Amino acid sequence: GGDYGSIHLFDIQSGSQLKWLHIYEDVQDAVRDNLFKFQALPFLLDGTNDFPSTSINALAYSRDGKYIVSASKMTKTIDVWESSMCSEAPIASIKGHHESILCLALSPDGTILASGSVDTRVGLWNVGSLALIRMLEGHLGAVNSLAFYPDGTRLVSASDDTTLFVWDVKT
Repeated sequence: GGDYGSIHLFDIQSGSQLKWLHIYEDVQDAVRDNLFKFQALPFLLDGTNDFPSTSINALAYSRDGKYIVSASKMTKTIDVWESSMCSEAPIASIKGHHESILCLALSPDGTILASGSVDTRVGLWNVGSLALIRMLEGHLGAVNSLAFYPDGTRLVSASDDTTLFVWDVKT
């Protein structure tokens, strides 16, 4: 992910690029940069897709390899993509933060998605329904890093306020 509005998937062993999910917000930017692959151009030009921001702040890959989750800077959304195909639009989008989302983490069992934001909150989302479980509040600065304990019962968040919080995500 990055400021160019695309997600690149690589084969770890060979280093070759497998897929490229292209999510430009502005067709003129995409044309200028000439970055079309996997037939993204027709979908951009017909005006039927509402692409998120050209900046991707965070990525998470589902344990089963079926989905990629991305956080978009400008739209403050979490987008879910099918990794088996190069979809030109996410299969689902989640909104709940008031500011840019800076980090994502999936629980080891794949049932909870955590998101950290400039709005100082940590969102917990049910992966099956994409419903908000709850927003965790306590940081005084942007939440910029998240990690689940190996057993999935706790989540650690790091913030610009120089604190680490350990949250019990199962209660």
